[in-house]
Amino acid sequence: MKKRSCSCAKNTIPYQNFAAFCFVSHIIPHDATYLAQLLKSSIEKCQQEFGVKISSVVTDNASNMVAMRNNIAADETVVLHCYGCNAHFANLAAKDISNLPDFKRCISKIIPVIKHLRNKHQESAMLRERGMTRPPLPCETRWSSMKETLTYFKSHWSEIANLLNETLKSNDPVLRTMEDIQLKRSATEILDILDPIASALDKFQRDDCFLGECLEIWRELGEESPSQFQDIISNRSKAAITPAMMAANLLDHRFCGKNLMPVEVSAAMDYLKSLSPEIIPEVDSKLMCDEPIAAWIIVVVVVILVLIVGVLLIVGWKAYIVIQEKKEYKAFMKAQEGEMRAKGDNPLFENANTEVAFNPNYKG
Repeated sequence: MKKRSCSCAKNTIPYQNFAAFCFVSHIIPHDATYLAQLLKSSIEKCQQEFGVKISSVVTDNASNMVAMRNNIAADETVVLHCYGCNAHFANLAAKDISNLPDFKRCISKIIPVIKHLRNKHQESAMLRERGMTRPPLPCETRWSSMKETLTYFKSHWSEIANLLNETLKSNDPVLRTMEDIQLKRSATEILDILDPIASALDKFQRDDCFLGECLEIWRELGEESPSQFQDIISNRSKAAITPAMMAANLLDHRFCGKNLMPVEVSAAMDYLKSLSPEIIPEVDSKLMCDEPIAAWIIVVVVVILVLIVGVLLIVGWKAYIVIQEKKEYKAFMKAQEGEMRAKGDNPLFENANTEVAFNPNYKG
């Protein structure tokens, strides 16, 4: 009998040992203390194996991970920037909004329609024949998937309704759902609310998005979100904006902490002081960044410059015309003086030099 085995990392573990390993892993509580120890040992192993210095760690925002980050921050023996994923925070904010009773009711009606289109062979084939893609389903681990589902439902509302009219009976619950025009309006309303969050998600996930910029994105998201959802966005942004992010925003030459509140500036300075007190004087000098020039001042200056340049061009053109006219007038007067001739004497006239003899045979 062939011995069964399971692969784990680079090593092959016998089946019995692997089962015991899984059982032990399952019974060990993944609480904050265990995760903090696991993080420290993993960092130490990576630093020794690869010869690198690990200075920051990003995690998701599950409750045990948040508690682990707090434990790491409270441990004075560990110098580590540990913060939560901002894209995950934004996704959680979108999920909070989607779970509101009215929106949840709307989404619970749309999903059966999407599943019907995906799972029924006839409907799937008809979608392909009509040049439509397969409808996406919301997925917990695929961020912005809810927005994609609602966008598909809204964009192809009439096509879906016509297709289901051809394939379903009049009393089918899926078809009756599509007859509810209010459902489309609700989907549109949810999309309008999720659009700013989806835009923020795209910015968070850019390759060139730095930690200091994340604070600016949260501020923009708070301003763009409807007032009735400000509390949800505010709660998530407060959890996302850490002293490390405030310090990064303060040191970023693009922002210089302009959007930080006094309390946040103080928290950022305390954070930097705890890491490296010797850089505080340099940071204080950076706080003296020149205030950005107001947009209206730039507009006024540009308009004035355009007017000045325009006036100078007009004056220059006028001067050029006057000089040319004077030159032409002088040339004309000079030509007149050189052509002095008698009055009535046409220089083009020439006397006739041809003589015509009379015909001697002519008798008048």
